[in-house]
Amino acid sequence: MYGNHRVFHKSAIVCKIYKISSEIYYLRIKEKNISKNVIPGQFFHIKIDELPLRRPLSVFDVKREFIDFIFKVRGKGTRILTSLEKGERIDLIGPCGNGFKIFDSRPIFFAGGIGFAPLYFLAKNYERKGIFIYGVRRKKEFVPFEVQGHRFIRVSEEEGKKVTDFLNLVEDDDIIYAAGPRDMLKKIIGFSKRRGVKCFFSWEERMGCGIGLCRCCVIFTKDGNKRVCIDGPVFSKDEVDLKCL
Repeated sequence: MYGNHRVFHKSAIVCKIYKISSEIYYLRIKEKNISKNVIPGQFFHIKIDELPLRRPLSVFDVKREFIDFIFKVRGKGTRILTSLEKGERIDLIGPCGNGFKIFDSRPIFFAGGIGFAPLYFLAKNYERKGIFIYGVRRKKEFVPFEVQGHRFIRVSEEEGKKVTDFLNLVEDDDIIYAAGPRDMLKKIIGFSKRRGVKCFFSWEERMGCGIGLCRCCVIFTKDGNKRVCIDGPVFSKDEVDLKCL
């Protein structure tokens, strides 16, 4: 038991893996004993056989006994993951971290790049419907998924638009959820602080163990240092000082 939830160490079966856009892959695994325990915003720490450190992957979706991920190739570890084949087994730890909470307010989702993954899972399970803004640098980086029920907006820097260009859609009673690049998150957090709007964001950090022991994924908060892997990856805008991010 880590934090407020149970974490499993399991071997899961790879059901499918394929490329869905520029350097972005879709991975589905099967493990019926843990799929029912996952909440939006959590991640799994995946073992890479040829490397000493695991790689964290945010959960994209859960369907019965299946757990889905989308990930971007960023280095040797994620490149090795793309060579997995159907029927192989992978070693994983999870679900790790604390996820998003759902409130009775209109949600506004700001997803940048691969930050689409945790917010898609959250929006899919959000009963109250709102607005989902999804942005990438280049159009070829869009993943072929769309959140049903919410107003869905796609933007790309290639076309001169950024996710943060749509902050004007936020009303005072809304709640902001954000995941993506740090510069994007800092701008959204700053906006939410000035406007007094509730805001929760998923913070990405390099991790070693993924279960709170090595303390290499620390983020500074108003309550001192916190571990992204176990105290996060989801934080409130009220917890952080922008000058320390």
